[in-house]
Amino acid sequence: MKIIKSISLFVLMTLFSLSINAEEQRNYTFGTRIDIPSNWSKKTSENQGDKIYDYYSPDQNLSIQMRLFVMDEVLSVDDVVASYEKNILPAGTQRESLVDHTSVNGISGKQGIYIVKHNNYELAVAIFYVKKVEKVYILSAIVPTNLLQERSSELKAITNTFVIDGYQNKASQTSELGNYVQSSGNAFFKNYSLNDAYLSSKLDQDMGAGVTPVGINISNGGLQIMYLNQDLFKISAYAIDWYTDAETIKAGVTNKMQNEGYFPMGISSDDSKLYFLYVKGETNSLAWQLVESPQDLQQVAKNIDPYLKDNYLPVGITLHGDYYYVLLVQVEDVVFKNWNLQGYQDINVMNQDIKEKIKLQKMPFGYLERGGIMNVLYVGL
Repeated sequence: MKIIKSISLFVLMTLFSLSINAEEQRNYTFGTRIDIPSNWSKKTSENQGDKIYDYYSPDQNLSIQMRLFVMDEVLSVDDVVASYEKNILPAGTQRESLVDHTSVNGISGKQGIYIVKHNNYELAVAIFYVKKVEKVYILSAIVPTNLLQERSSELKAITNTFVIDGYQNKASQTSELGNYVQSSGNAFFKNYSLNDAYLSSKLDQDMGAGVTPVGINISNGGLQIMYLNQDLFKISAYAIDWYTDAETIKAGVTNKMQNEGYFPMGISSDDSKLYFLYVKGETNSLAWQLVESPQDLQQVAKNIDPYLKDNYLPVGITLHGDYYYVLLVQVEDVVFKNWNLQGYQDINVMNQDIKEKIKLQKMPFGYLERGGIMNVLYVGL
Protein backbone atom coordinates (compact mmCIF):
# COMPACT_ATOMS: atom_id res chain seq x y z
CA MET A 1 0.00 0.00 0.00
CA LYS A 2 1.24 3.48 -0.82
CA ILE A 3 -0.70 6.64 -0.11
CA ILE A 4 0.88 9.88 -1.33
CA LYS A 5 -1.08 13.03 -1.94
CA SER A 6 -0.59 16.73 -2.23
CA ILE A 7 -2.98 18.19 0.28
CA SER A 8 -6.42 18.73 -1.26
CA LEU A 9 -9.44 20.93 -0.60
CA PHE A 10 -8.30 22.99 2.36
CA VAL A 11 -4.55 23.27 2.57
CA LEU A 12 -2.73 23.31 -0.70
CA MET A 13 -1.18 25.81 -2.98
CA THR A 14 -1.82 29.21 -1.48
CA LEU A 15 -0.18 30.96 -4.45
CA PHE A 16 -2.43 29.42 -7.09
CA SER A 17 -3.34 32.00 -9.75
CA LEU A 18 -6.82 33.48 -9.46
CA SER A 19 -6.96 34.08 -13.21
CA ILE A 20 -4.93 37.18 -12.29
CA ASN A 21 -8.10 39.29 -12.41
CA ALA A 22 -9.87 38.92 -9.09
CA GLU A 23 -12.60 41.16 -7.75
CA GLU A 24 -12.78 41.96 -4.05
CA GLN A 25 -16.20 41.22 -2.58
CA ARG A 26 -16.97 43.06 0.66
CA ASN A 27 -19.64 43.26 3.32
CA TYR A 28 -18.93 46.31 5.45
CA THR A 29 -21.52 45.47 8.11
CA PHE A 30 -19.89 42.14 8.90
CA GLY A 31 -16.37 43.27 7.97
CA THR A 32 -15.70 40.53 5.41
CA ARG A 33 -13.52 40.49 2.31
CA ILE A 34 -12.93 37.74 -0.25
CA ASP A 35 -11.37 37.83 -3.73
CA ILE A 36 -13.46 36.10 -6.41
CA PRO A 37 -12.14 35.58 -9.97
CA SER A 38 -13.68 38.08 -12.34
CA ASN A 39 -14.95 35.33 -14.66
CA TRP A 40 -16.97 33.64 -11.89
CA SER A 41 -20.69 34.37 -11.67
CA LYS A 42 -21.88 36.17 -8.54
CA LYS A 43 -25.27 36.23 -6.91
CA THR A 44 -26.53 37.92 -3.74
CA SER A 45 -29.75 36.99 -1.93
CA GLU A 46 -31.44 37.03 1.46
CA ASN A 47 -33.28 34.27 3.30
CA GLN A 48 -35.00 35.01 6.62
CA GLY A 49 -32.41 37.64 7.49
CA ASP A 50 -29.39 35.68 6.24
CA LYS A 51 -27.23 37.53 3.72
CA ILE A 52 -26.12 34.94 1.15
CA TYR A 53 -23.39 35.31 -1.47
CA ASP A 54 -23.07 32.56 -4.10
CA TYR A 55 -20.13 32.31 -6.50
CA TYR A 56 -19.80 29.80 -9.37
CA SER A 57 -16.92 28.88 -11.67
CA PRO A 58 -17.53 29.31 -15.42
CA ASP A 59 -18.06 25.56 -15.88
CA GLN A 60 -20.38 25.42 -12.80
CA ASN A 61 -18.30 22.63 -11.23
CA LEU A 62 -16.97 24.73 -8.37
CA SER A 63 -18.92 26.93 -6.02
CA ILE A 64 -18.36 29.02 -2.93
CA GLN A 65 -21.04 30.37 -0.65
CA MET A 66 -20.72 32.93 2.12
CA ARG A 67 -23.64 33.18 4.54
CA LEU A 68 -23.77 35.99 7.11
CA PHE A 69 -26.32 36.51 9.86
CA VAL A 70 -26.82 37.51 13.47
CA MET A 71 -27.32 34.96 16.26
CA ASP A 72 -27.84 35.29 20.01
CA GLU A 73 -24.55 36.31 21.60
CA VAL A 74 -24.74 33.62 24.29
CA LEU A 75 -24.77 30.82 21.70
CA SER A 76 -21.49 29.23 20.59
CA VAL A 77 -20.00 28.16 17.29
CA ASP A 78 -21.08 24.61 18.20
CA ASP A 79 -24.67 25.85 18.22
CA VAL A 80 -24.07 27.34 14.78
CA VAL A 81 -22.82 23.99 13.48
CA ALA A 82 -25.73 22.06 14.98
CA SER A 83 -28.30 24.47 13.51
CA TYR A 84 -26.69 24.52 10.06
CA GLU A 85 -26.37 20.75 9.85
CA LYS A 86 -30.00 20.30 10.90
CA ASN A 87 -31.67 23.07 8.91
CA ILE A 88 -29.50 23.81 5.88
CA LEU A 89 -27.59 20.71 4.82
CA PRO A 90 -29.75 18.29 2.81
CA ALA A 91 -31.04 15.02 4.24
CA GLY A 92 -28.56 12.18 3.84
CA THR A 93 -25.50 14.42 4.16
CA GLN A 94 -22.56 12.47 5.58
CA ARG A 95 -20.24 14.34 7.93
CA GLU A 96 -16.64 13.18 7.43
CA SER A 97 -14.98 15.38 10.04
CA LEU A 98 -15.48 18.40 12.28
CA VAL A 99 -12.47 20.06 13.90
CA ASP A 100 -11.36 23.32 15.45
CA HIS A 101 -9.57 25.32 12.77
CA THR A 102 -7.69 28.58 12.34
CA SER A 103 -7.44 29.93 8.80
CA VAL A 104 -4.30 31.32 7.17
CA ASN A 105 -5.66 34.78 8.02
CA GLY A 106 -5.99 33.97 11.71
CA ILE A 107 -9.75 33.40 11.77
CA SER A 108 -10.69 30.79 14.37
CA GLY A 109 -13.74 28.57 14.14
CA LYS A 110 -14.87 25.07 13.23
CA GLN A 111 -14.27 23.30 9.95
CA GLY A 112 -16.55 20.52 8.75
CA ILE A 113 -16.07 18.20 5.80
CA TYR A 114 -19.19 16.60 4.29
CA ILE A 115 -20.23 14.30 1.45
CA VAL A 116 -23.51 15.39 -0.16
CA LYS A 117 -25.56 13.56 -2.79
CA HIS A 118 -27.21 15.98 -5.23
CA ASN A 119 -28.89 15.12 -8.56
CA ASN A 120 -26.95 11.85 -8.84
CA TYR A 121 -23.69 13.67 -8.13
CA GLU A 122 -21.51 13.17 -5.08
CA LEU A 123 -20.13 16.45 -3.78
CA ALA A 124 -17.37 17.20 -1.29
CA VAL A 125 -18.38 20.19 0.82
CA ALA A 126 -15.99 21.98 3.18
CA ILE A 127 -17.63 24.44 5.56
CA PHE A 128 -15.87 26.94 7.82
CA TYR A 129 -18.06 28.12 10.73
CA VAL A 130 -17.15 31.30 12.61
CA LYS A 131 -18.99 33.14 15.39
CA LYS A 132 -17.73 36.53 16.57
CA VAL A 133 -19.90 37.85 19.41
CA GLU A 134 -23.37 37.94 17.77
CA LYS A 135 -22.19 37.74 14.14
CA VAL A 136 -22.03 34.41 12.30
CA TYR A 137 -19.92 33.71 9.22
CA ILE A 138 -20.27 30.47 7.24
CA LEU A 139 -18.01 29.90 4.25
CA SER A 140 -18.67 26.82 2.09
CA ALA A 141 -16.58 25.40 -0.76
CA ILE A 142 -18.08 22.71 -3.00
CA VAL A 143 -16.53 20.41 -5.62
CA PRO A 144 -17.63 17.06 -7.11
CA THR A 145 -15.69 14.26 -5.44
CA ASN A 146 -14.44 13.01 -8.80
CA LEU A 147 -12.80 16.43 -9.36
CA LEU A 148 -11.53 16.83 -5.81
CA GLN A 149 -7.85 16.28 -6.47
CA GLU A 150 -7.86 18.12 -9.80
CA ARG A 151 -9.82 21.25 -8.85
CA SER A 152 -9.63 21.74 -5.07
CA SER A 153 -6.57 23.99 -5.31
CA GLU A 154 -8.69 26.55 -7.17
CA LEU A 155 -11.11 26.66 -4.26
CA LYS A 156 -8.29 26.88 -1.75
CA ALA A 157 -6.74 29.84 -3.54
CA ILE A 158 -10.02 31.71 -3.19
CA THR A 159 -10.91 30.71 0.38
CA ASN A 160 -7.39 31.75 1.44
CA THR A 161 -8.38 35.34 0.65
CA PHE A 162 -11.31 35.30 3.10
CA VAL A 163 -10.76 37.95 5.78
CA ILE A 164 -12.81 39.16 8.73
CA ASP A 165 -11.84 42.51 10.22
CA GLY A 166 -10.27 42.16 13.65
CA TYR A 167 -8.54 38.82 13.18
CA GLN A 168 -4.76 38.55 13.04
CA ASN A 169 -3.12 37.32 9.85
CA LYS A 170 -1.72 33.86 10.51
CA ALA A 171 1.32 34.67 8.37
CA SER A 172 2.48 36.92 11.21
CA GLN A 173 2.12 34.10 13.74
CA THR A 174 4.97 31.72 14.51
CA SER A 175 4.72 27.97 14.11
CA GLU A 176 7.97 27.11 15.91
CA LEU A 177 7.78 24.01 18.07
CA GLY A 178 8.72 25.85 21.24
CA ASN A 179 6.00 28.43 20.73
CA TYR A 180 3.36 25.85 19.89
CA VAL A 181 3.28 24.50 23.42
CA GLN A 182 2.43 27.96 24.70
CA SER A 183 -0.76 27.95 22.63
CA SER A 184 -4.16 26.60 23.57
CA GLY A 185 -4.02 23.88 20.93
CA ASN A 186 -4.69 20.25 21.68
CA ALA A 187 -4.61 16.83 20.03
CA PHE A 188 -7.33 14.65 18.57
CA PHE A 189 -7.61 11.26 16.87
CA LYS A 190 -9.25 10.10 13.64
CA ASN A 191 -9.98 6.50 12.63
CA TYR A 192 -9.98 5.22 9.06
CA SER A 193 -10.43 1.88 7.32
CA LEU A 194 -7.59 0.78 5.04
CA ASN A 195 -10.25 -0.80 2.80
CA ASP A 196 -12.22 2.44 2.39
CA ALA A 197 -12.47 3.38 -1.29
CA TYR A 198 -12.50 7.04 -0.24
CA LEU A 199 -9.52 6.77 2.13
CA SER A 200 -7.25 9.02 0.06
CA SER A 201 -9.94 11.71 -0.25
CA LYS A 202 -10.70 11.58 3.46
CA LEU A 203 -7.01 11.86 4.33
CA ASP A 204 -6.67 14.76 1.89
CA GLN A 205 -9.50 16.57 3.61
CA ASP A 206 -8.32 15.90 7.15
CA MET A 207 -4.64 16.57 6.49
CA GLY A 208 -5.75 19.80 4.84
CA ALA A 209 -7.59 21.14 7.87
CA GLY A 210 -4.66 23.16 9.25
CA VAL A 211 -3.45 20.36 11.51
CA THR A 212 -0.23 18.38 11.98
CA PRO A 213 -0.29 14.55 11.93
CA VAL A 214 2.11 13.40 14.66
CA GLY A 215 1.20 9.78 15.31
CA ILE A 216 0.10 6.77 13.29
CA ASN A 217 -1.22 3.40 14.43
CA ILE A 218 -2.26 0.52 12.17
CA SER A 219 -4.11 -2.45 13.58
CA ASN A 220 -6.72 -4.97 12.33
CA GLY A 221 -7.19 -3.25 8.99
CA GLY A 222 -7.67 0.15 10.62
CA LEU A 223 -5.60 3.32 10.45
CA GLN A 224 -5.59 5.76 13.34
CA ILE A 225 -3.84 9.12 13.17
CA MET A 226 -3.16 11.50 16.04
CA TYR A 227 -3.34 15.15 14.97
CA LEU A 228 -2.16 18.29 16.69
CA ASN A 229 -4.71 21.03 16.18
CA GLN A 230 -2.19 23.40 14.59
CA ASP A 231 -0.16 23.43 11.39
CA LEU A 232 3.39 23.43 12.77
CA PHE A 233 5.23 23.23 9.47
CA LYS A 234 2.92 24.85 6.87
CA ILE A 235 2.34 21.38 5.45
CA SER A 236 1.83 21.13 1.69
CA ALA A 237 1.86 17.34 1.19
CA TYR A 238 1.89 14.06 3.07
CA ALA A 239 2.71 10.42 2.34
CA ILE A 240 2.25 7.03 3.99
CA ASP A 241 4.63 4.32 2.70
CA TRP A 242 5.28 0.80 3.92
CA TYR A 243 8.41 -1.35 3.85
CA THR A 244 9.10 -5.03 4.51
CA ASP A 245 12.82 -5.27 5.35
CA ALA A 246 15.85 -3.29 6.50
CA GLU A 247 17.12 -2.53 3.02
CA THR A 248 13.84 -1.16 1.69
CA ILE A 249 13.39 0.88 4.88
CA LYS A 250 16.85 2.41 4.55
CA ALA A 251 16.44 3.19 0.86
CA GLY A 252 12.84 4.38 1.16
CA VAL A 253 13.21 6.74 4.12
CA THR A 254 16.50 8.19 2.84
CA ASN A 255 14.99 8.85 -0.58
CA LYS A 256 11.91 10.43 0.95
CA MET A 257 14.04 12.84 2.99
CA GLN A 258 16.95 13.63 0.69
CA ASN A 259 15.33 13.55 -2.74
CA GLU A 260 11.67 14.37 -2.09
CA GLY A 261 11.95 16.73 0.88
CA TYR A 262 9.70 14.84 3.28
CA PHE A 263 10.00 14.76 7.08
CA PRO A 264 9.25 11.43 8.88
CA MET A 265 6.49 12.04 11.41
CA GLY A 266 5.44 8.61 12.63
CA ILE A 267 5.81 4.86 12.45
CA SER A 268 3.53 1.84 12.90
CA SER A 269 3.55 -1.89 12.29
CA ASP A 270 1.06 -4.62 11.48
CA ASP A 271 3.78 -7.19 12.29
CA SER A 272 4.44 -7.81 8.60
CA LYS A 273 5.24 -4.31 7.37
CA LEU A 274 6.52 -1.07 8.89
CA TYR A 275 4.48 2.00 7.89
CA PHE A 276 6.00 5.48 7.84
CA LEU A 277 4.06 8.75 7.92
CA TYR A 278 5.73 11.71 6.18
CA VAL A 279 4.90 15.38 5.75
CA LYS A 280 6.39 18.04 3.48
CA GLY A 281 6.64 21.61 4.65
CA GLU A 282 8.92 23.99 6.51
CA THR A 283 11.06 21.34 8.22
CA ASN A 284 14.79 21.09 8.69
CA SER A 285 15.59 17.40 9.18
CA LEU A 286 19.22 16.40 8.74
CA ALA A 287 19.28 12.64 9.30
CA TRP A 288 17.22 9.77 10.72
CA GLN A 289 17.62 6.60 12.77
CA LEU A 290 15.43 3.58 13.53
CA VAL A 291 16.46 2.01 16.83
CA GLU A 292 15.45 -1.55 17.81
CA SER A 293 15.09 -2.55 21.46
CA PRO A 294 13.53 -5.41 23.47
CA GLN A 295 10.21 -4.74 25.19
CA ASP A 296 11.83 -2.96 28.11
CA LEU A 297 11.42 0.81 28.20
CA GLN A 298 14.56 1.23 30.26
CA GLN A 299 16.50 -0.51 27.52
CA VAL A 300 14.74 1.62 24.92
CA ALA A 301 15.85 4.76 26.77
CA LYS A 302 19.42 3.45 26.99
CA ASN A 303 19.56 2.59 23.28
CA ILE A 304 18.30 5.93 22.01
CA ASP A 305 20.20 8.11 24.51
CA PRO A 306 23.31 8.53 22.30
CA TYR A 307 21.15 9.90 19.50
CA LEU A 308 19.30 12.31 21.77
CA LYS A 309 22.62 13.94 22.63
CA ASP A 310 23.10 14.64 18.91
CA ASN A 311 19.77 16.48 18.57
CA TYR A 312 17.77 13.52 17.34
CA LEU A 313 14.09 13.97 18.12
CA PRO A 314 11.99 10.85 18.86
CA VAL A 315 8.94 11.16 16.58
CA GLY A 316 7.41 7.69 16.72
CA ILE A 317 7.42 4.33 18.44
CA THR A 318 5.87 0.99 17.52
CA LEU A 319 5.95 -2.71 18.34
CA HIS A 320 7.09 -4.95 15.49
CA GLY A 321 7.19 -8.60 16.43
CA ASP A 322 8.89 -8.81 19.82
CA TYR A 323 10.73 -5.49 19.59
CA TYR A 324 10.16 -1.79 20.07
CA TYR A 325 11.22 0.42 17.18
CA VAL A 326 11.79 4.11 17.83
CA LEU A 327 11.98 6.53 14.89
CA LEU A 328 14.30 9.48 15.49
CA VAL A 329 14.99 12.47 13.26
CA GLN A 330 17.93 14.82 13.65
CA VAL A 331 16.57 18.34 13.71
CA GLU A 332 18.63 21.49 13.57
CA ASP A 333 18.24 24.08 16.35
CA VAL A 334 15.53 22.19 18.27
CA VAL A 335 16.41 21.53 21.90
CA PHE A 336 14.24 19.23 23.99
CA LYS A 337 14.58 18.27 27.63
CA ASN A 338 13.24 14.73 27.93
CA TRP A 339 10.84 12.15 26.55
CA ASN A 340 8.55 9.51 27.98
CA LEU A 341 5.92 6.98 26.91
CA GLN A 342 2.64 7.22 28.83
CA GLY A 343 0.03 4.45 28.72
CA TYR A 344 -3.75 4.90 29.08
CA GLN A 345 -6.77 2.62 29.23
CA ASP A 346 -9.46 5.31 29.01
CA ILE A 347 -9.61 7.63 25.98
CA ASN A 348 -11.17 10.51 27.93
CA VAL A 349 -8.42 10.34 30.54
CA MET A 350 -5.85 10.27 27.75
CA ASN A 351 -7.32 13.28 25.95
CA GLN A 352 -7.44 15.32 29.15
CA ASP A 353 -3.89 14.35 30.08
CA ILE A 354 -2.63 15.34 26.62
CA LYS A 355 -4.07 18.83 27.17
CA GLU A 356 -2.39 19.04 30.57
CA LYS A 357 0.91 17.77 29.19
CA ILE A 358 0.87 20.45 26.47
CA LYS A 359 0.45 23.12 29.16
CA LEU A 360 3.60 21.69 30.77
CA GLN A 361 5.45 21.98 27.44
CA LYS A 362 5.33 18.24 26.77
CA MET A 363 4.31 17.65 23.17
CA PRO A 364 2.55 14.45 22.05
CA PHE A 365 4.77 13.22 19.22
CA GLY A 366 3.93 9.56 18.65
CA TYR A 367 1.18 7.04 19.27
CA LEU A 368 0.95 3.27 19.77
CA GLU A 369 -2.13 1.17 20.64
CA ARG A 370 -1.87 -2.49 21.52
CA GLY A 371 -4.12 -4.78 23.54
CA GLY A 372 -6.44 -1.98 24.60
CA ILE A 373 -3.56 0.12 25.97
CA MET A 374 -3.09 3.51 24.30
CA ASN A 375 0.46 4.84 24.50
CA VAL A 376 1.46 8.43 23.74
CA LEU A 377 5.07 9.45 23.18
CA TYR A 378 5.78 12.85 24.74
CA VAL A 379 8.75 15.12 24.09
CA GLY A 380 9.50 17.83 26.66
CA LEU A 381 10.46 21.15 25.07
